Amino acid sequence: MTVETANLSDSLRVNLLANSPTTDLQVGQLAYIAGSLKVYRPSGWRNLLSTEQSFIQQSSLVAWLDPTEFLQGASSWQDKASGSVWDVSTTTTTKPNDYQIEDTVAVYFRNGRASQMEVGAGNLTYECWMYFSTTNYGTWKYIIGKSSFWDANSSGIYISANGQSLGFHTTNTNGIEYSISNFGTGWKHLAAVMDGTGRKLYVNGNLVASDSTRHNMTSTTSLTYGADNEGSYGDSRFKYGHARFYNVNLSQTQLQQHFNSEKAYYGL
Repeated sequence: MTVETANLSDSLRVNLLANSPTTDLQVGQLAYIAGSLKVYRPSGWRNLLSTEQSFIQQSSLVAWLDPTEFLQGASSWQDKASGSVWDVSTTTTTKPNDYQIEDTVAVYFRNGRASQMEVGAGNLTYECWMYFSTTNYGTWKYIIGKSSFWDANSSGIYISANGQSLGFHTTNTNGIEYSISNFGTGWKHLAAVMDGTGRKLYVNGNLVASDSTRHNMTSTTSLTYGADNEGSYGDSRFKYGHARFYNVNLSQTQLQQHFNSEKAYYGL
């Protein structure tokens, strides 16, 4: 029996670009940018490979706003989980990559009434990626939830009255809070969980605040990202990433898995 060795000099090699393509003929070219392998499309650079589909909890996922699947400037986007529509309050831009959405005004996203998130005495999870440009936003801001801020039996993640704390409320009063100065600026993975033991708030998969309070979650307001149901309390300094709504409580292990599977998008 003869064992043949491979000639590595004959192996396929892929040339990587040093600069952005200059013609349409270069669509499909590859480049290594900021630690990620990317492919050039007519709309710009995009990550070549993504593992997030394999590691994101799909069961009991009510809504999923995925910025990598939407067109710049669109006024409405299809929900990745339910197929329903997210209304976009104003023209959006994506920069510097497809996962990041921002604008010069306080853009926000609203997904009608999602009855699956009216969990009553049950459990829920709000999860999103947000860019914090400061540790002091001045006054109230609303990030994600199902609320008219503050209506009874609503819930969501907010920035407190002094603009310096992240909070999770489940009624028409303040909830559990954690100082923004503790985690600083940049992209952060946020999650708020209601389970059988009470309320939990997570940053980058780490539990930062909790209590034993529970409420009856029956709000019939819209799901929102970047504002409350009325479109109030947004901020032009917000930048948006992935956002998901679950009508179950995700565990800390699941949230850490989500953080780890998506953090490369955000340069972490």
